[in-house]
Amino acid sequence: GFFTSSTVFEKKITDPRLGELFQKIEAEYNSSDEYKEMGLKISLLSVLLILFRDRTVNRPPESKTPKIALTMRIMSYLREHYAEDVTIEMLEEQFQYSRFYISRVFKEISGKTVVGYLNEIRVSHAREMLECGAERVAEIAAMCGFECQSYFGKVFNYLFIKYKPNKHTAMPAILVIENDSLYKK
Repeated sequence: GFFTSSTVFEKKITDPRLGELFQKIEAEYNSSDEYKEMGLKISLLSVLLILFRDRTVNRPPESKTPKIALTMRIMSYLREHYAEDVTIEMLEEQFQYSRFYISRVFKEISGKTVVGYLNEIRVSHAREMLECGAERVAEIAAMCGFECQSYFGKVFNYLFIKYKPNKHTAMPAILVIENDSLYKK
């Protein structure tokens, strides 16, 4: 994301937008809203965006700018098409770059693989749907773009159980396959 090693901010920043954002951050921090953490992250990212966009003395090297733009376009595409069967070949055709270039640039800029990022989006949507409890897990997996239910279970457990155990205490700890269907256990 941000190129911090070569960035220098102005000495004194008096931007009313930043003042308003810091007030929002303080209010969000003191709230008991269930989306408090997400609100804090969004506000902090907004602060960083303003600082990097409007208040830096040095800009990112121009050679990185097309890579950033490509990565942002790919991320946007993946967010819009996460429920579809997205392949690296489809991205190659959509963006007119080789699959190797797309994979390398995406990893360089985002720090994630294309498939890893797509799986994070899919599992995030699946988690929201699971919390509502309206559909079966197998149906949710399919609606979020997972063709294989066992793969969905592995990815879900990898992303939300192994690395974020305190975030989802209300969620079932394990997803299992029984009779060709994925269920909460």
